[in-house]
Amino acid sequence: EELVFRMASIALIHLLLHDLLRMKSGHAAMLAVAVTSALFGLYHPAALSPQGFAFVPFAFYTIAGVAFALLYLSRGFAIAAATHANYNLAVLVVLPAFANS
Repeated sequence: EELVFRMASIALIHLLLHDLLRMKSGHAAMLAVAVTSALFGLYHPAALSPQGFAFVPFAFYTIAGVAFALLYLSRGFAIAAATHANYNLAVLVVLPAFANS
């Protein structure tokens, strides 16, 4: 997910907005973060369930997408990917182990 939503998508959107449309770099980066974070929110199944669109999961994953994007822009790909992997590990392994105790 970090490769698609952060590294590739932010770079592509920034390239289109900044290099082709001549938008200021900071504005292009903010818009790239917003767009990729919304796409990240829509990508997760909880946001688009068989019952339809669910705003709360979408908002949660979109905010997480903003956090991962800002982490990616400030610290790099490896830190963002490791943080995301650790979050997934905590949610899928650690928290259920505590819930069953």
